[in-house]
Amino acid sequence: MESEILLKNDHGQSRRFGGAKTSIEKIYSLPASLGKGCFRRISLDQGLCLSTSNCRMTRAYRAEVDDRRPVLAFAYTLAGASQTDNSSLKNPLEMTAGQGCFYYLPDPLLKRRIEPGSQFQGMVIKISRTRARRLFYGQESALPGLLQKALFGNLKIPFCRNFSLPPECRSLVCMLNENSYDSLLSRLFVESKTLELMARTLAFVQQDSPEKRQTPYMEKTQKEMLMRARQFLLADPADPPGLLELARKVGVAHPKLNQLFKTAYGDTVFGYLRQKRLEMASEMLLSGNETITEIAYRTGFSTPSHFASAFHKKFGLQPRAYRKKHN
Repeated sequence: MESEILLKNDHGQSRRFGGAKTSIEKIYSLPASLGKGCFRRISLDQGLCLSTSNCRMTRAYRAEVDDRRPVLAFAYTLAGASQTDNSSLKNPLEMTAGQGCFYYLPDPLLKRRIEPGSQFQGMVIKISRTRARRLFYGQESALPGLLQKALFGNLKIPFCRNFSLPPECRSLVCMLNENSYDSLLSRLFVESKTLELMARTLAFVQQDSPEKRQTPYMEKTQKEMLMRARQFLLADPADPPGLLELARKVGVAHPKLNQLFKTAYGDTVFGYLRQKRLEMASEMLLSGNETITEIAYRTGFSTPSHFASAFHKKFGLQPRAYRKKHN
């Protein structure tokens, strides 16, 4: 996996910079006019690479990174701040110390801005779509739904999720950031720790998702009621039971059921259902040939205009524009 790096300053001046290269590692030393430090790119097994950053910019600079083809990336920031733009993203991706993000973007060109003055230290793991498909084959359920579709279905579906860096991931990032790569043994060690970091990141993000987040003040019987209610609700999202009927099915008063949903998912029963309908609609727009009207009715919206308004509010695009952008 080769990438081209181009640094630009705020006046439009640009500089490509190369560096010393070993069999698996390439070091890009930052020119003195831009600041101090370096970027390292370590090629591991086929389709897997690791990049580390440790630098202090004297001015704000934009780094254009072109991976030439879409990759699945896991990014971690230990110190400093950065901002990343990409045509697949609705808003720039902003990361500060202690944050992580993993993403799959159809457009492989990233425009990253590193803030001046403070030390910036971070790391990115990149894995090709082909390698990711092999790695996760048979374990697709470990991935978020949209990422599953991006890797195993539609190439043009973007995926991006931020998270706070947990201690176990932070320690692995620090270890990888400080390791040397001058022998076969160190390469095998780094590759094993890179895969471990990816696995721990996915496990943490899945556990921290709204669907699986633990609520310690919710009793076991209440959690069971909540799960049964979700099953009834999502069995037919276009024609779900009413709130009173749903509450009766799970054996709880309807105000209490709404309270349980707010505790677990941050929304009422039908607010939660509305979000699920919109997520379903976004997937149908990208994976099928139904018209906008058909999708609106299949996902339970009363009119296409009502659907379009709700969809725009959540995704920032009208359904037709969303389909055109990602197909």
